[in-house]
Amino acid sequence: MSRCLVVTLSAILCRLVGSGAMHTVEIKHIERPFHKYHIACILSSVSDTSRSQFFTALHSARNKIEGGAVSGLVQASVFHPWDRALYLSQTERRSFLNRNNWIHPFQGISQTLALRIISASIFFPLEETLAPLAETFCGNKNLAQFVAGNAAGGISAAAINPIQAIRAATFSKMDKNPSSNPHFLNTAREMALKGGIRPFLRGIRPTVGRDLVFGGFFSFLRRDFTNRISTGDLPPNPFLCFACDIAAATIATTFSSPFNYARNIMYSSPPGVRELRTMTLIGGLFKKAARQPNFLQSLIFLQNNLKIGVATLRVAFSMALAASTYRTYTAFDKKHDKSH
Repeated sequence: MSRCLVVTLSAILCRLVGSGAMHTVEIKHIERPFHKYHIACILSSVSDTSRSQFFTALHSARNKIEGGAVSGLVQASVFHPWDRALYLSQTERRSFLNRNNWIHPFQGISQTLALRIISASIFFPLEETLAPLAETFCGNKNLAQFVAGNAAGGISAAAINPIQAIRAATFSKMDKNPSSNPHFLNTAREMALKGGIRPFLRGIRPTVGRDLVFGGFFSFLRRDFTNRISTGDLPPNPFLCFACDIAAATIATTFSSPFNYARNIMYSSPPGVRELRTMTLIGGLFKKAARQPNFLQSLIFLQNNLKIGVATLRVAFSMALAASTYRTYTAFDKKHDKSH
């Protein structure tokens, strides 16, 4: 029985290592003092083609993850001061360009770096990897891109939500004591001691909903816009690609803004307060908008509450910069490999 099991497992392992290529499997019986029989499986040969395929796939995955990490690093470094000023303008109810919002522009950047690097290292590689797989099932490139963006956005949102919760708690501490610089791990430890795992899951449902919507529309629209400006086999102009990314991110941010509204309310609620349902918060917002005197006032009400304006531009430029950085890095690495 054990011999059959080992041979079966060995065959499966050979398939995994060699992508279906044939291998020689040698079975040996080994005598030991306290055991009558031992079975050892030795992979005696692996084809050069299989090895080449394996290392090519490994290098491709590394290239994508490195590109995501670099794009997240650039994104965080450039936009952290903007993020912090925007956050302070909302919490302190003052102008975005107020000098006090820019006194400590890089305060708390360690959390932002961790957040952006992990997020971009998940989103962009997953989006690129899942798109061709989705196309085999969907049969439509645009729909496949939408599905790939959905999946990449949802997975990255779930993965980084704990970091976002710690970041929000850190910003809250800095608001109460502007001269402080709370440590990331200390803040996480305090959250765990007070509420266990619950504080790290705060706002996860609207966060995943927001990034599902954003990821799908951003991936689909930027591909569609880029295809429209492409001519023949020539690659599109990088500046036009950047403009397409900005336009796609602007539309995607607008569509996903109701989920972001619900998320912000959950993050701003005092600890221990029971969270309202995401759709209850969104439904309540649109009911209030419908009660405005006229249609124009309803639009203004929604624009103010959904933060469509400066915040939208921030996301648009940030995602366009990250996408362009990822595209440039991975393309350069592929070109460098071909030259060698």
